[in-house]
Amino acid sequence: MNTLSKNPFRSQGTILALGVGNQNVFTTRLRHAQAIGEKFAFKVAAEHTQGTEFDYTDSVYVNNKAYKELDLDRDFNSTKFNTQLNYKVGSLSELVAYYGHSNNNNIGVTSAGRNAIKDWNIDELQLKFIHPRFFLNSYYQWSNTEDTYAMNQRTQNYVSFINAGFSDAVAKERSFNEQWFGASPTAGIALQRGSRFKDDSKRFVAEGQYNNTWGAFTLIGGAQFQRDMAFTKNTYMLDFDGPINVNQVGVYAQTEYKVNGWGFLAGLRVDNHDYYGTNLLPKAAITKKLGDGTFRLTYGKGMAVPSLLNLEGYLFGGLVLGNGVGFTLSDGSKIKPLEVETINSFEVGYKGDIAKKFYIDVNAYYNLSENFISPLTQIATGGKTVTHRGDQALSTIPGGNPAYVLTYSNFGKVDTYGVDLGFNYYFTDALKGVVNYSYFGRKLDKDDMNNDGNKDGKVLDTDLPINTPTNKLTVGLNYSTPTFFGAVYGRFVQKYDFFSGVSTAAKTQDLDGDGTLDITENSYYAAGRTWNYGPLGGFTVDMNAGYNFSNGITLGANVTNLFNVDIREFAGSPFIKRLVSVEFRYQFDFFKNKNK
Repeated sequence: MNTLSKNPFRSQGTILALGVGNQNVFTTRLRHAQAIGEKFAFKVAAEHTQGTEFDYTDSVYVNNKAYKELDLDRDFNSTKFNTQLNYKVGSLSELVAYYGHSNNNNIGVTSAGRNAIKDWNIDELQLKFIHPRFFLNSYYQWSNTEDTYAMNQRTQNYVSFINAGFSDAVAKERSFNEQWFGASPTAGIALQRGSRFKDDSKRFVAEGQYNNTWGAFTLIGGAQFQRDMAFTKNTYMLDFDGPINVNQVGVYAQTEYKVNGWGFLAGLRVDNHDYYGTNLLPKAAITKKLGDGTFRLTYGKGMAVPSLLNLEGYLFGGLVLGNGVGFTLSDGSKIKPLEVETINSFEVGYKGDIAKKFYIDVNAYYNLSENFISPLTQIATGGKTVTHRGDQALSTIPGGNPAYVLTYSNFGKVDTYGVDLGFNYYFTDALKGVVNYSYFGRKLDKDDMNNDGNKDGKVLDTDLPINTPTNKLTVGLNYSTPTFFGAVYGRFVQKYDFFSGVSTAAKTQDLDGDGTLDITENSYYAAGRTWNYGPLGGFTVDMNAGYNFSNGITLGANVTNLFNVDIREFAGSPFIKRLVSVEFRYQFDFFKNKNK
């Protein structure tokens, strides 16, 4: 990760911005940058955003009965500030020191339901050295929250106490940590089903890169080191013995040779991780200049790595356990530890001018993906129990239940393919027309039982959901002069199904072909324990306009969903109505004359 910002040597002055909009939106930004002599420059910036989410409740179902999320707060806010100091080392190099802080309160959507993010703070210190041939960078991040909680789990906990006859005050207080199993306060037992997330994690990253060119030959090489120190105070990871320390190291090199309009590129990256070992990621490309554009043919291997939560998760009092070290069942069989998901991608494309004022960027791709991370699956089935997680007896894990363990595993493979088409036409120097189109398809072998993600004995589209529309189209006009600017865009997203844990948004359908409807729009979907509002997608129009005054003042306005149509872009989130905002921006430099 690199923190990118404007260089205070080259972008001096002060910017003040104020914005308001419906849904109680208020934003303000302040930035000041200044050079102090020829060697030093600094920058300070601050930003605050607040507002209210659209009215929506992601119902929580207990025994197929719907309940509103407990203590739902739709107000959100985010506060950020940072400072940066630049020092010129000689004529070509700079040393940059940076500190940034953010505080966030909002609703976060996950595959297990929505989270109430409460005062989640993230801080970062960064030091980097920049030279035309060398780049050195290191940063240290720390994260902290004490009161964030899973709204779904807390509501279930609360309902269990209320249904047993506890008072509202007691039910709310105990809902952060426990769930009641019993008919009354005197006949039952409380089990740990923690809904609160705490975090005191840290991360350190160091990297270096070298590049050089000798005639037609270019070389880029580098190395990276990352150490994660995850500590959740036993609330959502298996960190009972202190922080979970995970190291990963990567080295890479890329070469390119250009001759007679041809370009030949080859690269290799090697990563080593404490959990999933060493992975090699090659890539190659051939390019050819054709007129005012470039043809390209590329290959690359990539990977999607399991998150630390997938590897060392400990959720809801031990109901969910991460699979970083594997499991042993009572019959001696093994559940393998998680490995990385891999993708081999092939692409052909062209970008450039094909006529005066007409620019295109088109490509087609084919991807081969395998080793997906499954949804949470109960692995103690068929009379078998779980005896060990790695070398640790399950009975020694607080809340561990040998007869019921939800975890992740690798499975399946799928091929995906598509085309992306982008066209820009310049009617004048100020007016540009834009058309972007994307097509996406996939090939899933439903006869291959390795694609059975939930291990129910059949392969359905829900086992490997792609959660991507088949067709997307954007058409727009963009007008820009030194004084006036504006744009209008229409965006079409073909209706598509979305499945991710309890988050479901899908059309009415018979998934397994048995003649019975498994999913019905605008009804309760039992398998996902959620209300299904139907597929995502639709058509919207957005527009913006503004004016730059000669005294440094800019006035701008933005309208999202101009015609106020009902549209959902994410499962577990509200229908987005019309959003209108205006912004005042003032840029000035009191020290301009002094710096000349």
